[in-house]
Amino acid sequence: MDIFKKIQSKEFESASRSFLFFILFYLYLWLFVDIHLIYHGGGEIRYFPVFYKDWFFFKEFLSYPGGLVEYLSTFISQFFYFSWAGALIITLQAWVIYAFVNSFVKIVNAPQLRWLRFVPPIFFLILYSKYTFYFITTMTLTVALCFIWLYIKFNFRKESLRLITFFILSTVLYALVGGAYIIFALLCGMYELLSRRQWQTSLIFLLSALIIPYFEGVLIYRFSSVDAFTILTPIFWKFQIYNKTDGVLFVYGLYLFLPLLTFALIIWRMLGVRLNLPKFISKVSEISFMKNKKIRWIIDTGFLFLVAAAAVCFSFDSKRKALFSVDYYAFNRMWPQVLEAATDNPNHPLVIAAVNRALYHLGQFGNTSFTLRHNPSTLLLVGEHHAQLYWYQSDIFLDLGYVNGAEHDVAEALEYYGERPQLLQRMAIINMIKGNIGTARIYLGALSKILFYSGWANMYLNRIESDPTLSEDRQIQYLRSLMIDREHLLEYPTINAILLELLNKNRYNRMAFEYLMTCYIVTKDLDSFAKNIDRFKDFQYPSIPRLFEEAILIISSSPSGKNLMQGKELVISGKSLQRYNSFLNFLSAFKKDKNKALREIPDDLRDSYFFYYTFFGNINPDKEK
Repeated sequence: MDIFKKIQSKEFESASRSFLFFILFYLYLWLFVDIHLIYHGGGEIRYFPVFYKDWFFFKEFLSYPGGLVEYLSTFISQFFYFSWAGALIITLQAWVIYAFVNSFVKIVNAPQLRWLRFVPPIFFLILYSKYTFYFITTMTLTVALCFIWLYIKFNFRKESLRLITFFILSTVLYALVGGAYIIFALLCGMYELLSRRQWQTSLIFLLSALIIPYFEGVLIYRFSSVDAFTILTPIFWKFQIYNKTDGVLFVYGLYLFLPLLTFALIIWRMLGVRLNLPKFISKVSEISFMKNKKIRWIIDTGFLFLVAAAAVCFSFDSKRKALFSVDYYAFNRMWPQVLEAATDNPNHPLVIAAVNRALYHLGQFGNTSFTLRHNPSTLLLVGEHHAQLYWYQSDIFLDLGYVNGAEHDVAEALEYYGERPQLLQRMAIINMIKGNIGTARIYLGALSKILFYSGWANMYLNRIESDPTLSEDRQIQYLRSLMIDREHLLEYPTINAILLELLNKNRYNRMAFEYLMTCYIVTKDLDSFAKNIDRFKDFQYPSIPRLFEEAILIISSSPSGKNLMQGKELVISGKSLQRYNSFLNFLSAFKKDKNKALREIPDDLRDSYFFYYTFFGNINPDKEK
């Protein structure tokens, strides 16, 4: 049956269009934006709320206006952990605001403006396309709009009953949403003016936007005047500190949309102007094919989707998504996915550091020229330029066994990002490695009260009870064997200092060895590389990684290098020898014209260390220090 045969009214046309819009809205957030990346935070979102399952945590929210809705929002936002659930929550929130706008313009007799009901959901699409988190702030607005709907639905004819209803709702609402109450007072006041022309009632409602926050916020909750009026709104000081992305403008847009629309309607009607369609639109609607419901539905729906698609295309931040994805996959040690996600933001230092880790864990670190194209400071994110990247650096240090450095970074990250479960988990692991079991229990106890992390925490708490030293935990024991006993080496330690210290502690630390040797070849410090060649014997390489073989061939070709290589028993693959001879033959054809050689070199030689060593200058890994 043709679906359009069911379309018998404008109401059904509108409902079917809205249903399709929100289905696509949900699928976009779930499958494309991937909401669980926002939960993870990517080291970019500050103070994503943590939710503890205990009374003491709940009690904190009773001490200030808006605490109850913030508590509820904090709980609900934990389900961003699952992309499908997070997308559903956001879709429902956007739909509630859409439904209110749709209802409001009908109540105030402005049906021509119904198309504006899609503006707030499109703002939601823009906000989440930018990978921002404003859920608590938008939730307070949603609750305020629901209370406006309640007030309108009571619809008492007597002014005294409306006043009593308003002040009861006001008292409850301010306790629930804090400063967002002002939206309720403003809209209720303007509604009275639009629908009933009650100037006195309207003025009382508008004045309550000043009276209620002062009475409850200042006199009862003992807040400062500024905080009493702004708490949990986009102009609250905490919001200003933690949210500095361009998405903030659209949060303001959500808050101001209905008050500005209603104010414009009031002015419009005071001027005595009727809300008619422009003449050219009226004439278009009179065209014969526009009278066809099927065609009209297709055109109207197509226009809506075109606007939504344009908003998404212009706001979607693919580089930010790549950064979030890379960090999420690296944190969960999903190394192939790290390499796949990195392609959308390959030159970001955090992405480069994650790709290097992925290549190492996949056994490809010394076989690819990826690291040669970047400053070696990105290996460990060391140096003043990378001094604030604690979230990312801590995992690299843990992989290497540089536990004291990781602990310092996680402590700094906790101060900056708040009690994120990922950071609490890292701190628990660090203290178990260091044998600080009492401190580890504290972090594990906190994690046991957090949704989706309690299972992991309880597993380790039970393991500690049966094996206090964790002697049976291979990962903990392995990292203990790598751990440097000394405290943090320097405020901004050099790469070489860290890696050499790690190798002095445990000569079999393969990651430290490969990172050190890579640092040497990238900086063209082949003398230091040659001095450490004997360390290859400590690792059971089936064959020497390709870039290291090529560095060895370059060293062996120089007079001073031959002396350094004496007594070194290394087997170089025939493939590397062939590539080296091909490279020398290619260079000899161009004699001293390096610029021409650089332009003409074949692609199969461009990813070699021979190419890098010949055509690129020295890089100082600590130049930012």
